[in-house]
Amino acid sequence: MSSQTIRFEVNPSASSYVTTHPPTRPTRQPWRSGTTWVTADVASFAEIRFAESGPSASSTRDFLTEPAWRAYVRARLAALDRTGRIKDGYPPLETLMGAWRVAHRVLGQSGRTPSVLPGEDRTVEFVWNRDGWHIELEIGDGHEPPYIWARRVDDETDVVSGDLDEHEGFLKDVLGATD
Repeated sequence: MSSQTIRFEVNPSASSYVTTHPPTRPTRQPWRSGTTWVTADVASFAEIRFAESGPSASSTRDFLTEPAWRAYVRARLAALDRTGRIKDGYPPLETLMGAWRVAHRVLGQSGRTPSVLPGEDRTVEFVWNRDGWHIELEIGDGHEPPYIWARRVDDETDVVSGDLDEHEGFLKDVLGATD
């Protein structure tokens, strides 16, 4: 899987910034100086903080329309990272970055937003209740593949479990994920 980065071109004397890659449907929204924006880099988290001396509050920004799940998942992973810096037992940054990559892999452009929780043993868990299924996807430190466990809510004998590689098609089908 190749990494995809959204790069921003910022001109301090201009009234907006624009995304330069990849070129897809941009939209315009107002933004304020001092606001933090996060790139959609599959391989890592990157944060851009505009200085107070940046463009004025009347400026606009162009950005790529992100899938609905992306902002929430990014925010939850960042919150887990912040909490993990002050409390023991939370996933390390490497695990959080692995979870970000897995989210892109399984959710694509249209997958359903998961709940994002700290798991046991410093893992990240994505949880969905969708189309009669309760699904849990556990992402660890990268030494073992992500593990999926799913069961039908109305039939507890209908269970799917194992490595994500074996059940990725099932997960994408239930979540409505497309690339």
